[in-house]
Amino acid sequence: MTLPAPEQVATATAGRARLAPDHPLLAQARVQIEEYLAGKRREFTLFYTLGGLTDFQQAALRATASIPYGETRTYGWVAAQAGNGRAPRAAGQALHCNPLPLVVPCHRVLGAGGSLTGFGGGLEMKRRLLELERTVRGTGG
Repeated sequence: MTLPAPEQVATATAGRARLAPDHPLLAQARVQIEEYLAGKRREFTLFYTLGGLTDFQQAALRATASIPYGETRTYGWVAAQAGNGRAPRAAGQALHCNPLPLVVPCHRVLGAGGSLTGFGGGLEMKRRLLELERTVRGTGG
Protein backbone atom coordinates (compact mmCIF):
# COMPACT_ATOMS: atom_id res chain seq x y z
CA MET A 1 0.00 0.00 0.00
CA THR A 2 1.28 3.45 -0.90
CA LEU A 3 1.13 6.03 1.86
CA PRO A 4 -0.59 9.32 1.02
CA ALA A 5 1.30 12.57 0.68
CA PRO A 6 1.32 14.69 3.88
CA GLU A 7 -1.18 17.14 2.42
CA GLN A 8 -3.62 14.23 1.97
CA VAL A 9 -3.59 13.30 5.67
CA ALA A 10 -5.83 15.01 8.19
CA THR A 11 -4.53 15.61 11.68
CA ALA A 12 -7.40 15.12 14.09
CA THR A 13 -6.88 16.54 17.55
CA ALA A 14 -8.92 16.07 20.69
CA GLY A 15 -12.38 17.42 20.06
CA ARG A 16 -12.02 18.44 16.42
CA ALA A 17 -10.34 17.82 13.11
CA ARG A 18 -8.33 20.78 11.88
CA LEU A 19 -8.14 21.39 8.18
CA ALA A 20 -8.08 24.50 6.06
CA PRO A 21 -11.51 25.10 4.46
CA ASP A 22 -10.09 24.38 1.01
CA HIS A 23 -8.23 21.22 2.05
CA PRO A 24 -8.75 18.46 -0.55
CA LEU A 25 -9.65 15.96 2.16
CA LEU A 26 -12.79 17.92 3.02
CA ALA A 27 -14.24 17.30 -0.43
CA GLN A 28 -13.36 13.62 -0.15
CA ALA A 29 -14.85 13.45 3.34
CA ARG A 30 -18.06 15.11 2.18
CA VAL A 31 -18.53 12.59 -0.62
CA GLN A 32 -17.87 9.66 1.72
CA ILE A 33 -20.22 11.01 4.42
CA GLU A 34 -22.98 11.53 1.84
CA GLU A 35 -22.46 7.97 0.58
CA TYR A 36 -22.58 6.63 4.15
CA LEU A 37 -25.80 8.51 4.93
CA ALA A 38 -27.33 7.23 1.67
CA GLY A 39 -26.51 3.66 2.70
CA LYS A 40 -23.93 3.22 -0.06
CA ARG A 41 -20.76 3.20 2.08
CA ARG A 42 -19.87 1.06 5.07
CA GLU A 43 -16.26 2.15 5.63
CA PHE A 44 -14.43 5.44 5.35
CA THR A 45 -11.13 5.53 3.50
CA LEU A 46 -9.82 8.84 4.78
CA PHE A 47 -6.24 9.06 6.02
CA TYR A 48 -5.88 10.74 9.41
CA THR A 49 -3.68 10.81 12.48
CA LEU A 50 -4.83 11.35 16.05
CA GLY A 51 -3.05 14.07 17.99
CA GLY A 52 -3.48 15.68 21.38
CA LEU A 53 -4.82 12.49 22.94
CA THR A 54 -3.37 10.17 25.54
CA ASP A 55 -2.18 6.71 24.55
CA PHE A 56 -5.30 5.20 26.14
CA GLN A 57 -7.59 7.61 24.28
CA GLN A 58 -5.90 6.81 20.97
CA ALA A 59 -6.17 3.06 21.69
CA ALA A 60 -9.86 3.49 22.57
CA LEU A 61 -10.51 5.32 19.30
CA ARG A 62 -8.61 2.68 17.31
CA ALA A 63 -10.71 -0.04 18.99
CA THR A 64 -13.87 1.89 18.18
CA ALA A 65 -12.78 2.26 14.56
CA SER A 66 -12.55 -1.53 14.35
CA ILE A 67 -16.23 -2.11 15.20
CA PRO A 68 -17.85 -3.48 12.04
CA TYR A 69 -20.66 -1.65 10.29
CA GLY A 70 -24.04 -2.51 11.77
CA GLU A 71 -22.57 -4.00 14.95
CA THR A 72 -22.22 -2.56 18.42
CA ARG A 73 -19.90 -2.99 21.39
CA THR A 74 -19.92 -1.67 24.96
CA TYR A 75 -17.73 0.92 26.63
CA GLY A 76 -16.31 -1.97 28.67
CA TRP A 77 -15.28 -3.73 25.46
CA VAL A 78 -13.62 -0.56 24.17
CA ALA A 79 -11.77 -0.15 27.49
CA ALA A 80 -10.56 -3.76 27.39
CA GLN A 81 -9.37 -3.39 23.79
CA ALA A 82 -7.55 -0.20 24.79
CA GLY A 83 -5.71 -2.07 27.54
CA ASN A 84 -7.74 -1.41 30.68
CA GLY A 85 -10.96 -3.37 30.95
CA ARG A 86 -11.70 -1.71 34.28
CA ALA A 87 -11.96 1.75 32.70
CA PRO A 88 -15.23 1.95 30.74
CA ARG A 89 -15.78 5.53 31.91
CA ALA A 90 -12.34 6.50 30.65
CA ALA A 91 -13.27 4.87 27.34
CA GLY A 92 -16.40 7.02 27.29
CA GLN A 93 -14.29 10.11 27.90
CA ALA A 94 -11.99 9.10 25.06
CA LEU A 95 -14.99 8.85 22.74
CA HIS A 96 -16.16 12.25 23.98
CA CYS A 97 -12.88 13.58 22.51
CA ASN A 98 -13.48 11.82 19.18
CA PRO A 99 -12.67 14.39 16.47
CA LEU A 100 -14.13 12.24 13.66
CA PRO A 101 -17.41 10.80 14.97
CA LEU A 102 -18.61 9.06 11.81
CA VAL A 103 -15.18 7.93 10.65
CA VAL A 104 -14.43 6.61 14.14
CA PRO A 105 -17.97 5.33 14.73
CA CYS A 106 -18.57 6.05 18.41
CA HIS A 107 -22.32 5.70 17.80
CA ARG A 108 -21.65 1.94 17.72
CA VAL A 109 -20.63 1.97 21.39
CA LEU A 110 -23.38 1.30 23.92
CA GLY A 111 -23.66 1.26 27.66
CA ALA A 112 -23.74 -1.97 29.65
CA GLY A 113 -26.81 -3.96 28.75
CA GLY A 114 -27.13 -2.25 25.37
CA SER A 115 -28.37 1.13 26.63
CA LEU A 116 -28.00 4.20 24.43
CA THR A 117 -25.68 6.52 26.31
CA GLY A 118 -23.49 9.43 25.38
CA PHE A 119 -23.07 10.80 21.88
CA GLY A 120 -21.98 14.28 20.87
CA GLY A 121 -24.76 14.49 18.29
CA GLY A 122 -27.39 13.49 20.85
CA LEU A 123 -29.02 10.16 21.60
CA GLU A 124 -31.66 10.56 18.88
CA MET A 125 -28.90 10.93 16.27
CA LYS A 126 -27.10 7.89 17.71
CA ARG A 127 -30.32 5.87 17.46
CA ARG A 128 -30.87 7.02 13.87
CA LEU A 129 -27.32 6.11 12.80
CA LEU A 130 -27.65 2.65 14.35
CA GLU A 131 -31.02 2.18 12.64
CA LEU A 132 -29.53 3.26 9.30
CA GLU A 133 -26.80 0.66 9.65
CA ARG A 134 -29.24 -2.09 10.72
CA THR A 135 -31.51 -1.32 7.77
CA VAL A 136 -28.72 -1.17 5.19
CA ARG A 137 -27.03 -4.26 6.59
CA GLY A 138 -30.32 -6.15 6.47
CA THR A 139 -30.82 -5.30 2.80
CA GLY A 140 -27.27 -6.16 1.77
CA GLY A 141 -26.65 -2.54 0.73
